[in-house]
Amino acid sequence: MDRTGVRGGELTGLDRAGTIAALREKVAALSGGAGATGGSIADAAVADAAHTLGLGARLDAALPLARGAVTELDGCAALVAEALARATAAGLSVGVIGWPELSFAGVAEVGGELGRVVAVPRAGAEPAAVAGVLVDGLDLVVWRGARELTPRAARPLLARLRGGTAALLAVGVRVPSPLARVSARVTGFDGLGRGAGRIRVLEVGVRTVARGAAPRSTVLRLGDPGPLADAARGADAGAEGAVGGARRPAGRLRAV
Repeated sequence: MDRTGVRGGELTGLDRAGTIAALREKVAALSGGAGATGGSIADAAVADAAHTLGLGARLDAALPLARGAVTELDGCAALVAEALARATAAGLSVGVIGWPELSFAGVAEVGGELGRVVAVPRAGAEPAAVAGVLVDGLDLVVWRGARELTPRAARPLLARLRGGTAALLAVGVRVPSPLARVSARVTGFDGLGRGAGRIRVLEVGVRTVARGAAPRSTVLRLGDPGPLADAARGADAGAEGAVGGARRPAGRLRAV
């Protein structure tokens, strides 16, 4: 975390109004003051009538992320890092709440642009309020926690979400009537030879239960391009471009 410039404690000592003001300033800086729809990136990202973010056909099917809706995920940092990398490489703005140990360096390694990330490692006593601010101005918000929101507690956040243009990925947070519930586990890896080398590809088994659809299971291969490249990228690269392509400067992560 220290290598990426993420710092905690920037919200310490601020009251609720001060916290919200600080977050809005960060969001405005990231979106150029126009919100998530202030440029062409939002128009290009709306892939269909359901407003999916368009991160690749196989990834979209396994981890449905739609503007104005919540998707629940029970864990798997590797899958989240892949989604963040694809989203930021496509020019989308994202926020990450309550995940100080998430490897943003790993996001950058597979082509993510950290300059398009607002990180709130420790959201204080009102993480739902923090999420409510971020969904007003970003394209994707990841909220990690360990709680279940009652319908009453979730109502203000869901109202903001439905009125905005962000998708919300709730990791370990239960919300009423999500778009989908997803469970994911790393099931294997490639790249290590007889005690040498590095892991190049992770195999992630994903089970998706989407509203109004039959449950489905799939295996995604997440990692660097080449002979062991992600099968999903191979299918999507012609239309969307591969996240794990040529390396570029990662940019600076915006931590609050």
